[in-house]
Amino acid sequence: MKSIIKITITLCAVIALLNVQMLAQETIFEKEKLTAQDMSNHIQSLSETVGKSVVQIFVTSYEPVQKAGQIQIAKVRGTGSGVIVDPNGYIVTNLHVVRGAVKIKIIIQKEPNKNLDLSSILKPVGDMVEGKIVGVDQETDLAIIKIEGTNYPVFTIR
Repeated sequence: MKSIIKITITLCAVIALLNVQMLAQETIFEKEKLTAQDMSNHIQSLSETVGKSVVQIFVTSYEPVQKAGQIQIAKVRGTGSGVIVDPNGYIVTNLHVVRGAVKIKIIIQKEPNKNLDLSSILKPVGDMVEGKIVGVDQETDLAIIKIEGTNYPVFTIR
């Protein structure tokens, strides 16, 4: 089972990198002159395509810290991001984001709404769900998190 997960993670990473490279070649490097408006349009299109599948990850872990000459255990919180790669709730993220996590919370973006205040990451907008690590690959620093539910927006490779 671990080898299947490792292969899946590695393939996802390779496909994502290839897709970015192909997108760059097809949309930017084939044109002789790329205007600022062209670049802005490409970035906006990519954001609209991928943005729905990007999630925020909030992690709680415990680490030893030295205070007043003594080693104590401290609660540590971290954040990161990930991408939903399967409509059944599988998310790819970096392993260093979730390493040592005892609690993982995922914020799934809501549909765009012009009235929402998106000016701060301290006020997350979306549904918060629990996640659990189901696979890791140390060599590539990738992890797969599973959240309950179905019909999530996914990052698709064209």
